[in-house]
Amino acid sequence: MVDIKKGNKELFREILKKILSPSLVLVIFLMLHNFYKTNIHFYLSKRGSFSLNECFIIANIILIGIIFHKAVVAFFLGYKGKIPSNGLSALNKEFVPVISYGCKLLIKIFVFLGIISVFEIRSAYLINVLTVVLVTAVLLFKDNLLNIIAGFMIFIDKPFVVGDMIEIYSGEIVEVLEVGIRRSKFLSEKNAIVNMPNQLLSKIKIVNYRS
Repeated sequence: MVDIKKGNKELFREILKKILSPSLVLVIFLMLHNFYKTNIHFYLSKRGSFSLNECFIIANIILIGIIFHKAVVAFFLGYKGKIPSNGLSALNKEFVPVISYGCKLLIKIFVFLGIISVFEIRSAYLINVLTVVLVTAVLLFKDNLLNIIAGFMIFIDKPFVVGDMIEIYSGEIVEVLEVGIRRSKFLSEKNAIVNMPNQLLSKIKIVNYRS
């Protein structure tokens, strides 16, 4: 229990160290923005005042995004370092990079949407742009997405786990070395390393000689 509390404190300190600098910069920018709004913008033209105000808002949005991004990176690096490499936790260790990447991607999307909202772009146009970007991304990374989904189903159904001897589609009996997110690793009877995409493993018949 003491070790867990100590580890959590160390992780919290590491996160604070990572976000300290951008947080101080954000505080400075917020103070400057407040000073500008209360003392300067009255003396500028409406157009010039609006443009400068936009710059402050965009800078603050970007800094907030950087703070969250650094916090996520520090958290998942610290969390990954605490996970043992055996047992059920090994599965969690495989998913840590995916969850981390997903969180960082969400932060970037929110920052992008925040910046776009400053320019008051019509929502219909924005939805069309995001739809095109999303469809393009799915088409480009379709195989990776299918492999990740198949890997997730393998983790849930557990047709095989590390250490099992299984027979694959070629009729060869192999030992399961690693169940990954996108592909799994096996050791053949000839002591060769065999990597197979999870999508393929989810489609073929697998005979498990688990004792």
